[in-house]
Amino acid sequence: ESRMMQNKKGFSELSYNSQLSVSRNQIIVANGICQDGHDAHQFIPQMKNIKENIKLKRNTKVGVDCAYSDAENIKFAEDEGIDLYVPSRAQAQELEGKEKSLNHDNYEYDEKRNEIISNGCRYKFMGIYTRKNGKKVISYYNAELKKKKDVPFFFKERLRMKEKMETDEGKKVYGLRKITVEPVYGNIKSNLGFREFLLCGLEKVKIELNLVCIAHNLQKIFNLRAAKSC
Repeated sequence: ESRMMQNKKGFSELSYNSQLSVSRNQIIVANGICQDGHDAHQFIPQMKNIKENIKLKRNTKVGVDCAYSDAENIKFAEDEGIDLYVPSRAQAQELEGKEKSLNHDNYEYDEKRNEIISNGCRYKFMGIYTRKNGKKVISYYNAELKKKKDVPFFFKERLRMKEKMETDEGKKVYGLRKITVEPVYGNIKSNLGFREFLLCGLEKVKIELNLVCIAHNLQKIFNLRAAKSC
């Protein structure tokens, strides 16, 4: 039941996609595992898992990787009152100090005229259509340039998120990932030595993931209590 997925080294191998959601003190509050090679579809299920396990405080901020910057995820967060912080891939390059090679959401929107402004040129509303992958997009057209520009169906939500991520708070929340979730993966892989699943089948690897998450949490709770008693 595993699927061919591309790893960080750039080549494909049989894999599962694991998801971890952690608190600020690196306690795993929810996990998930699936056959989907794209993280974008895992944000909503993971948020539902979190809410089943714990009660979020009113001022909870949720920071996620740019891989989850799908417009539907941002729309879901707004509808559910989740204070989400997720950069586009282009913003992530900038925030991580990498050379900027992408230009996601590099346009403005004129709400009064329902027009997209890109590189100083205006694009008029043309229509809405559904792609083969089931995603709805909105098309705008510039007659003078004879060019069409497609934007996500919930592009307004993406533009609001883009503006949010340009604030000092947005950058700060996103930066917390380096000291929250990333060390958890490091602990599981390096310290606990869990780098691959040993069992076959989705249900069995879910059990494996649960066990390693329990081991991490017990270790983290013990260390937190020991630090408090000192």
